Amino acid sequence: MKVLYQKQFKLTAKLILFWVFAANLYIVVRYIGHVSPLNNPFDQSAVLNYTMFFKLATLGGLFIGLLHGLLEAGFENHRFRRMSYGKLILLKSIFYVFIFILSFAAITILNFIITLGTFDFKVWSEKIFSSRLMVPVVYMSVVTFLINFIRQVSLKFGPGNLWKMLTGTFYRPKEENRIFMFLDLKSSTSIAEKLGHVRYSRLLQDCFSELYVVAQNDAEVYQYVGDEVVLSWPIAKGLKDNNCIKAYFNFTKGLASKGTYYQTEYGTEPAFKAGLNVGKVTVAEVGEIKREIAFHGDTLNTASRIQHLCREMDKKLLISEGLANMLHFSQDFIVRPIGKIPLRGKVEDIMVFSVEENKLDLSSEKLAPETIF
Repeated sequence: MKVLYQKQFKLTAKLILFWVFAANLYIVVRYIGHVSPLNNPFDQSAVLNYTMFFKLATLGGLFIGLLHGLLEAGFENHRFRRMSYGKLILLKSIFYVFIFILSFAAITILNFIITLGTFDFKVWSEKIFSSRLMVPVVYMSVVTFLINFIRQVSLKFGPGNLWKMLTGTFYRPKEENRIFMFLDLKSSTSIAEKLGHVRYSRLLQDCFSELYVVAQNDAEVYQYVGDEVVLSWPIAKGLKDNNCIKAYFNFTKGLASKGTYYQTEYGTEPAFKAGLNVGKVTVAEVGEIKREIAFHGDTLNTASRIQHLCREMDKKLLISEGLANMLHFSQDFIVRPIGKIPLRGKVEDIMVFSVEENKLDLSSEKLAPETIF
């Protein structure tokens, strides 16, 4: 939960900065260079005061950005994540503009009371619905739609990747050290035959929608391939607090907590197996008709093959020796050596370890030394 709060705080801070910039940009475009007697919407006598306008714009941007960030937390609800991009962008834009207009109306009422000592609905309605005040409302609507559009497109490419593509960060291939997890649905073939293609696809949609929990562990969803999903971490983030391991167990716990739903809807409780590896990869922007950021290298191939070993070894989670040596396991996990395993296409055998959650009470039970890595 702490990580989610931190992410929400960062998002709110970004929205505040964006709205402060947008509000001040409006003042520049709307009023700079204009000779107008307007000082504020309720005073027709003084000369335009740019300093006051920029202060008001900054305060307005702070308020709107904060409100936008708080409202965005409400749209993290499960049912909103399942909506189409178009519907979600439109719904968010309409909702936010409605809330902002109400807030703006309340602020003008307060201004009336403070400056005039009373409130006249007729005068207020003439002011609030005047073209002079409707222009910023239209501007605010456009900015809101733009923010929501950018956010949804960013989710499509993955956090931070939209900016990287715009700036051409990976136009030329670069090397990175990363951790990869290949996560695959167990018994997928038999489940697909039982459910049929349409219901099977719905099952995958439901399962993958639960992946939102891995955001707590700083996981990046690299790609979906059929019934398989590939997660990735920069090394520092993946190793921190054993994030790359905890992500798997957080995801599977989420699925298990909805076991009744899956049994009722699909007649089965989905289970996933996973393989992890760490190493150097090349990252590059690829494609012309459809562009995306892609990782290449033996690190991914090895992670995929380790995941395929899960079925042969009857294990849920397997990791490479290189990753096991880098992680600092607590007594929350039981790590057992499986042995050196030959992998298809590899010259040398790979040492593989299984990882399980330790469900024993360590205060009263003492595990055999060889079971703890």
